[in-house]
Amino acid sequence: MAGLYGRDARGPITGITLIAGFAGTVGWPMSAVLEEMVGWRGACLVWAALQLALGLPQNRFLVPPAPPREKAQAKSPGESAPPPPRFAMPFLALVFATTLFVTGVMAAHMPVRLVSPGATHAAAIAAGALIGPAQVGARMLEFGFLRRFHPLVSARMATICHPIGVGVPGLFGGSARRSLSFCTALAMAS
Repeated sequence: MAGLYGRDARGPITGITLIAGFAGTVGWPMSAVLEEMVGWRGACLVWAALQLALGLPQNRFLVPPAPPREKAQAKSPGESAPPPPRFAMPFLALVFATTLFVTGVMAAHMPVRLVSPGATHAAAIAAGALIGPAQVGARMLEFGFLRRFHPLVSARMATICHPIGVGVPGLFGGSARRSLSFCTALAMAS
């Protein structure tokens, strides 16, 4: 999106993720059904096959190519853009990898975290399915109120929500399970 829209990409990115927020609402129950039918390995293979059969062609043929970059306007000999910070890209890669690791771990372990204090398997899957609507809510917040702020504000808010989402049920027990789903969804929505 950033390659297509440049600095105006925030709106389209938020719009796409707003729609995609409900993927988990379908994915959690579907994964549970697949796991019952063909086991967890089979469920992973089904999801991989769907990604290759549906996702890959969509990304290849439906996403338009980025427009060619415009040549920079001629500047006076002494005028040039400042170079990017030396470690900007490795730091960005570290932040993305860490965020995706935490998000993946939270999603993978959330059902067990909910079942161990007493929730049923179905309730844990339902809580996982609530991540989608919570992500949509977070995206609507991003699209409405937070659009006035720098994108790092919502990223920082999302980063803070992960430990809150884990800590609240740890401190207050099973009665606080909804906060885990909501805070995890907010964090995943960034």
